[in-house]
Amino acid sequence: MIADYESNPKLKGAGNSSIQHTYQFIDDDIIIGNSYQYKLADLDYAGRRTFHKAVSISTQSSKYLKDEPIADEYLLLNNYPNPFNPSTAISFSIPNSEKVRVTIYNGLGQHIATLVDEELSAGKYTFRWSAQNNSAGVYYYHIETNSFNQTKKMILIK
Repeated sequence: MIADYESNPKLKGAGNSSIQHTYQFIDDDIIIGNSYQYKLADLDYAGRRTFHKAVSISTQSSKYLKDEPIADEYLLLNNYPNPFNPSTAISFSIPNSEKVRVTIYNGLGQHIATLVDEELSAGKYTFRWSAQNNSAGVYYYHIETNSFNQTKKMILIK
């Protein structure tokens, strides 16, 4: 076990609640290029543990310059969290300086928002999209550069 609610107060559960709670764990002790598995265990008031299915994570190597990661490929990551309410983070990397456009579309293909529409330097970027005024459903986010296009799906729940 690498972390539990006793050693990390941020992991302490909220008990039996009808209010949605978000929990987060950041593993600061990883090695780039390795794969890791994480498993969530619930502990109820009677002391019983329920173990959930393990999640596998693979880290990718990057080129480093002065301890700063530089993107060496085009990459559009899965938004986090997904499903989300009311906002989510969309991350991507570009290996060259170029014009980048990141747009959001609803399930009907209608343009909802433009997160980025500018010249960016090579690197890794994260932008947050707030869907507070949008209805629940499936949305798509799309990145477009001169030499890279990709679309991914995300789900807004309310």
